[in-house]
Amino acid sequence: MSTNSSYVDSLLDLYKEKFSDRSLTNKVLAISSALDVLSKVSQSFSQKEGEFLQNLYINFSNESPNDIKILDFSLNFTHPEYFFIPRFLETNINYFYNDFALKDRIIAHQNTFTGKKNQAISEFLSGSDKDIVALYIFIENIAKNYGDFCEDKELKHAFKTKIVKFYDALYKLFEASSQNLVKEYFNLTLLNQPMLLVEFVKSCLLSDNILSVVALFKDETRLNLHLEDGYFMSLSDNLLLEFISVVAVYNPNLTICFYNQSSVSILSTIDSGEIRNLEDFSQKSAKFITEFKPYPNASDENSIKCIYASLFFEYVLKYKNNNLSLNTLYMGGVGSGKYNKIREILHIKNVPEYRYRFITLHPGYDYSDIMDGFVNGVFVDGAFKQMCKRAILDSQNEYFIILHNIANCDINSVFGESFQLLLDRYSSTNKGAFVQSKNSPAITAFDENKKEKYSVLLKDGVSCFAIPSNLYIIATYDSNLGFDENWALFSRFFTCIKLDCDYTKIEASLEGVKNAHGFVKICKKLNEFIQNDVLNDSNIEIGHYVFLKIKEQITNDEISDKVLKEFFDIELSSILSSIFAKFLTYQESRKAVNSAKILFKLS
Repeated sequence: MSTNSSYVDSLLDLYKEKFSDRSLTNKVLAISSALDVLSKVSQSFSQKEGEFLQNLYINFSNESPNDIKILDFSLNFTHPEYFFIPRFLETNINYFYNDFALKDRIIAHQNTFTGKKNQAISEFLSGSDKDIVALYIFIENIAKNYGDFCEDKELKHAFKTKIVKFYDALYKLFEASSQNLVKEYFNLTLLNQPMLLVEFVKSCLLSDNILSVVALFKDETRLNLHLEDGYFMSLSDNLLLEFISVVAVYNPNLTICFYNQSSVSILSTIDSGEIRNLEDFSQKSAKFITEFKPYPNASDENSIKCIYASLFFEYVLKYKNNNLSLNTLYMGGVGSGKYNKIREILHIKNVPEYRYRFITLHPGYDYSDIMDGFVNGVFVDGAFKQMCKRAILDSQNEYFIILHNIANCDINSVFGESFQLLLDRYSSTNKGAFVQSKNSPAITAFDENKKEKYSVLLKDGVSCFAIPSNLYIIATYDSNLGFDENWALFSRFFTCIKLDCDYTKIEASLEGVKNAHGFVKICKKLNEFIQNDVLNDSNIEIGHYVFLKIKEQITNDEISDKVLKEFFDIELSSILSSIFAKFLTYQESRKAVNSAKILFKLS
């Protein structure tokens, strides 16, 4: 593959850290389970059931793909009340729809049709309510017609169970794998014949030629997506390819990731070369999965590897589209991951070291450290000014300066007049965004070489300061400090993003440890005690990275009350004392810490 391999490796290192996150494993499981059900159901229809679906297709198509009679089973059906008779509805839901993803939304309409007769759904429902009820009516009408066709109650019930599972699995698959497809779920299910969708799924799952599937459902047998002026409009090419790929992930004959514009773009970047069709995409998917192995080591099934790879592209996209404000402030308690979050963003954006700089601020910082000034008789540029100069000379690239613990210094004295430029950035279209800094007169008096060296800009021979529009200023703020006049200043100039304690991460990181779940509950209880009982401030809490330090005390893969006591004394006691000292008297603080220690136990 291309020279982008090292870049992809760095992204994968971050992604693989997520393998222990319950949310990722749950998502993989949800997609895999939905595909498994979809595969089994679509291939389970008997010859008689297939014959019925084919007859239904012929009768409703009337030799024209634009015949909209299929809507008589759903949106245009004039007796929806038949399927909402209370006793029938209760039995029907319990027997056939108990695991249906949209079950509760159906039940919510149990009284909607009281007193309504001979009215189509579209006459009094709209939006998602209309779609959900229409799908329920659609499934019920198909099952009813099959009962008339086979004249056997048991066969009807078996067929109905399959149809409900099919549409349920399709929804769960879309919901877990594709925002594009889940947005069009009701259009795809209500505007297309059941036989067509079943055959589509079977083709995606069984074909050994992905292009033949594309050709079949793009030209010969198209899928409908919209209804305009009484005519069906078919899927766009991109959505069709995405639908095919999401199902074909479970095809044992193929290796393919979820197709969308983002994954195409990323694979094209990783492995140079045009992706002309779905076969090209499948080949690049297979090559990527083989070379980079974006899945846990224990993954044996090819479909699981493909799902993990697809979610990797989603992970990368999330950070590529992470629309950071030019002035972004991450706020959170100690251990909430503010520093790690920024590091992760820099990795994902592949920012080289010379284009970013970390500064951990402290009370000893002054104007010369950040801006400029004389130090021991020598004029020097501060860290912030240096990055402004670099960025202004390289306007095509993004630069980053990270101000860690921004509240640890006197902002006004350290940054001086530069703060007013945070919201007025210098660029080719805003060349008036500059000021004369405190030391501009001194720099202007230097000889020409030194004046140019120590100036961000020169305007009519005068040294000026500017913050370029390609310099991102990312700051962190410890919310356990409270919110004073400094906070009011920060919130005016920065977009603030709060990072909360991630209890899911704690539990996932302690997988296999006895009493891990109980420990997570205790962590929540401690933070609730701090927020509600002591300080009455929901912004103040201890972060997950602090709680994860308990791993250093764990013995024999078990968290005991003894381990909790040691952990509290070693890690938590000093942190709590530091937090409480800012808001309480010494005696109140001691009392609060002792109360916290009492509740921090399993029993």
